[in-house]
Amino acid sequence: MRTILLLIGVMATSLSSAQLLESVVFNVGGSNEAHYSFYANGLLKDKRKADGTLLKEFVYDDQQRVISFFAGAGTLNFTYDDQNHITSINGSPLYFYEGSGSEPDMYSTDPDITDSNVLFTYYKLHDDLTLAYKYTYYMSDPEEMSITGELSASFDSDNNVNYLSDGNMGERTYRYLDVPNPMRAACLAASRVAYFGSGTSFESALLESPFISANLDMIQGYFLGEDPESYQHVFELNDAGQPIKRYDRSCYLGEPEGTYFLSATYTYQD
Repeated sequence: MRTILLLIGVMATSLSSAQLLESVVFNVGGSNEAHYSFYANGLLKDKRKADGTLLKEFVYDDQQRVISFFAGAGTLNFTYDDQNHITSINGSPLYFYEGSGSEPDMYSTDPDITDSNVLFTYYKLHDDLTLAYKYTYYMSDPEEMSITGELSASFDSDNNVNYLSDGNMGERTYRYLDVPNPMRAACLAASRVAYFGSGTSFESALLESPFISANLDMIQGYFLGEDPESYQHVFELNDAGQPIKRYDRSCYLGEPEGTYFLSATYTYQD
């Protein structure tokens, strides 16, 4: 095994013989330590607490689409059309609308896209059907309607998450290494449905960079009001150029505040 620490500004090139993920642990040793396991075909299977408590579970059809998603409070079941668009969730219809011009494609719980309903939700989509923006209309009477933005995510041209927002001053930005992220292929299908049961959590919706960005992120920035914080990441790679460990260091206004600590481990199938 070779050890490579990828520091800020230092790039590495991926190698061949990539393996499928078996398990990943995030927040190692923390109170929110999370364990992710994967099916033999490499797709995300479930998320558990360190004590084994099941938090989320995904079941797929033979086209690698999620048909069942356990999200703690209950199970969501999905149906699809022949274009891989979701048509129902637990029997309730979901409507797909193709965008035109600069408008993206979207799902909606409103069959007519009008302002006549008291409550309905739009899910604007990226080209790969991951969530771009989720927002809900609330209307107490026909004269007063409010729009609440709940989650939004943008990607760069290399399929890396470059900005996240939850509509409540919670924002994150990322910078990347030239090293492929093995989680993207494993989590992309799950991320197309996870936000339906996630509330406003980036991690629960599998929108965060470690899950569906094409490359490994070296800087994760938080901009919460007037308190900008960030984390610097370094990785240890195996001989196939895949991450096996991630170390983090916290920063404030770009200046390190502590030493690196182990934050994630990656294990691969034989």
